[in-house]
Amino acid sequence: MNKIIVFVFVICLIGCSSGDGNNGGNAGSDFIHTLYPELPPDPVEAGKATLIGIDTNKNGVRDDVEIEIYKYAPKADQEALREMLMQKAKPLEKALVAASNDDIDEVLKVQKESSRSVECLMKTTPDITAGNKEMRMIQTLVANTNERAKAFVHYNGMLSGRVLRNPNYSVPCDYDRAQEAKKQAAFAVSGSAIKATLPPDPGQAGKTTLEGIDSNSNGIRDDV
Repeated sequence: MNKIIVFVFVICLIGCSSGDGNNGGNAGSDFIHTLYPELPPDPVEAGKATLIGIDTNKNGVRDDVEIEIYKYAPKADQEALREMLMQKAKPLEKALVAASNDDIDEVLKVQKESSRSVECLMKTTPDITAGNKEMRMIQTLVANTNERAKAFVHYNGMLSGRVLRNPNYSVPCDYDRAQEAKKQAAFAVSGSAIKATLPPDPGQAGKTTLEGIDSNSNGIRDDV
């Protein structure tokens, strides 16, 4: 059954605190790049010069936001939390562009992505207080300039008062989808490896004698 949501928004923008503490603490920029050297460099003020900002690795999340997410959840075992926060940031960044272009079709599309990311967040962070804190944190990181804040307000204004239908997402988290894909890929590789070690099927030739054919001499007939 589709969920019907009357969109009511609460805006938390520049100056809104993301709260104190988390399961990993806040790591410094230099330290986080030591832990994760693959992270893009901090664009600093250059990252605030435009609405879109800088996304060096083209993963859909601005470099400055990605770095802050890793600083918020720096532990190796916090990968799922980091990916959930990244998933939340992606549609919000798209929302700024859609709103600045007054593109209502794109705004509605982005809202569904954002709704799915909220479901993922609640799955990853069952504590409602912590989940709300992390949503506010991502909003603050994404809308971190006057231009971005105005675009975010406009995005919420374009949705305000609308009745929105969002499906139930059986797998709301991109992270879970990626993990399942990895498992399937690993299973396929292991299956191929096993198949490569098997002897060829002897067919009818394997039935012509009592002993049959055991080409690799492991005590089991090839057909078995």
